[in-house]
Amino acid sequence: MATEAPAPAPMVAAAPAPQPVEETKTFTLTSDVLFDFGKSTLKPAGVTALSQLYNQIQTLEMNDKNIVVYGYTDRIGSDGANMKLSQNRAKSVSDFLVGKGLSATHITAVGRGKADPVSPASCNEIKNKQKLIVCLAPDRRVSVEVKGSKTVVVK
Repeated sequence: MATEAPAPAPMVAAAPAPQPVEETKTFTLTSDVLFDFGKSTLKPAGVTALSQLYNQIQTLEMNDKNIVVYGYTDRIGSDGANMKLSQNRAKSVSDFLVGKGLSATHITAVGRGKADPVSPASCNEIKNKQKLIVCLAPDRRVSVEVKGSKTVVVK
């Protein structure tokens, strides 16, 4: 009498190994909330906004967070003055975040001056300085870029 061979055990696939994935989150704050026109000292509303930003950064599920703070100005004023102002604004934000508890070795402040404007082209038609300042407000900003790795299971 012939005996049947036992059925082979079903193959179980090994669980995929977690893989680190680089992730970037960018937060942009209008400079008018953070600073007075032409200044780099934080306003009370700026302190509130940056406290909220700090809390958001803390909740990001990233390992090895590296942060770059980019400061921008509008096109009013000289290139040299705008570079200095944008650097000082980025440094003010960076210093605030370090003061809240972020590692100074993982945060960099970069002034971009009037680079990468985002204001509408219609601002080019405006001759009145006060109206131009209002129109160019979107250019005056601080962008905070957070990079880190996140462990995900690739299926």
